[in-house]
Amino acid sequence: MISEDKVEKALHYLGETEEEYAHARASIKANEHLLKAVEAGEYLSMEKGTQEYRKAAARSSQAFLDAIENLKNAEYDYTILAARRERAKLTISTF
Repeated sequence: MISEDKVEKALHYLGETEEEYAHARASIKANEHLLKAVEAGEYLSMEKGTQEYRKAAARSSQAFLDAIENLKNAEYDYTILAARRERAKLTISTF
């Protein structure tokens, strides 16, 4: 049995995390765009080589790898927050 106190806390949590949730989702989108921009920039900075070589070099550059890490972290943060919010919603719905 879920207490009224737990439901109130879940409602409060959902209200308190709305902005954080939106920011986390926006961070994923921004990092996806940044990843593409970094790849393109690295590709264009290669002066020599075939297209395939330049693409491989761009995707193995430190800047690209850093962008992937940033995207991974943004997705992790979003997923954790989404799961916690979902648990709060379930608490409310089972009351």
